[in-house]
Amino acid sequence: MKFEGLSEARSLLGIRDYRLLLISNPLMFAGIQIRNMSQSWLVLEETGSSIWVGIIGAAPAVGIVSLVLLGGAIADRSNRRLMLYRSKIVLAALAFVTAFLVSSGVIEMWHLLLLGLFAGFSFAFMAPAAQMMPMDVVGREKLMPALALNNALSTSFNIIGPALGGVYLAVFGLNTIFYVLGAIYLAAAFANWLLHTNPVPAEKPGAESGWAQIKRGLHYVWVTPHVRWMMIFASTSIFIGAYPAVLPVLVREDLGVPEELREVAFGAVLATAGAGSITGLLTIISIGTVKNKGRLLMLASAMITIGMVTMGLAPNIYVAAVGAFFFGLAGAMFGTSIGTLMQASVDESMRGRVSSVFMITIQFFAIGMVLGGFFTAWVGPGATLLLFGGLMGAVSILVFVKSPELRNAT
Repeated sequence: MKFEGLSEARSLLGIRDYRLLLISNPLMFAGIQIRNMSQSWLVLEETGSSIWVGIIGAAPAVGIVSLVLLGGAIADRSNRRLMLYRSKIVLAALAFVTAFLVSSGVIEMWHLLLLGLFAGFSFAFMAPAAQMMPMDVVGREKLMPALALNNALSTSFNIIGPALGGVYLAVFGLNTIFYVLGAIYLAAAFANWLLHTNPVPAEKPGAESGWAQIKRGLHYVWVTPHVRWMMIFASTSIFIGAYPAVLPVLVREDLGVPEELREVAFGAVLATAGAGSITGLLTIISIGTVKNKGRLLMLASAMITIGMVTMGLAPNIYVAAVGAFFFGLAGAMFGTSIGTLMQASVDESMRGRVSSVFMITIQFFAIGMVLGGFFTAWVGPGATLLLFGGLMGAVSILVFVKSPELRNAT
């Protein structure tokens, strides 16, 4: 068997700006995971409520949904490198404000809600540009191995970040971890500042209003069959979203973990999911470009169901870790295949707007966090994972049957 993807990966590493993306994006990814983990634990300690964990975790989605369509239209016509840099500077500032409030002992839930909203505004302008930059740097043909290699390194940071974060929480507590987060965001911003790639926008600024550009992008998504089905499929993130809201409660209350080890166990389960992601991504890198990305996407969805159901039935931390591994493995396949399809199979002038619609669909993840919190309080964490995992599987079957355009997408 020839591992053509390995030679592709080596050639990608020869591209200077791609190497910088391999610094910036994993740092950003690690920062997001550390923020989610630390914030979930902070809210649970302050309130003891899984509902509040879900609500605070979903706050950035409000800001993202409010402005991401505009962010996508701007990304189609503007300097995407500067959009990335400025957005990450804002995120660093918000992390330092959070750190000050926590270390001062004055943090309240409304502070976290407001900070989450402004973080969402920043993500609304950063996300479309971030999704477009890999293809700007490496080109359409090399996009899938580029995304897989980028995601592999990002997921390595996902393993290191939450695992070290769990130990950090156990040793130092929450008082300083958000300062570390701010420094991570600053490092990611600096790597973006060093990029030389300044892609020429497919559409030049003109007389057409921002709203008209947004409408044209929405029309393109709707009338293009495989893109429409891809967005419908991406909306299943509402079921995946239960995972981060349920997991801390599952580890703390249902798996028999001693109280003094719960923070470390929480980080360890997250790290196991990261190990699954690494396994999936390294497989994709070794194989190279996958021809039928639509079928890979649907296989990944089925495996996400398996992971969630396994965690829902887990009698102890070890079985839960197995479920988390499958969940991470499937997430790597899902993210790489849909990310490649979204950028490489759409009209060049619409990539930013398609990316912004995609961002809205995956904000259903945040709704899933809220629902996950409510259902966990009502029926418990295990039953919640079984319910949401089963719904994920049912919708995946429906999409497979009803969408030949996406099923056969390459």
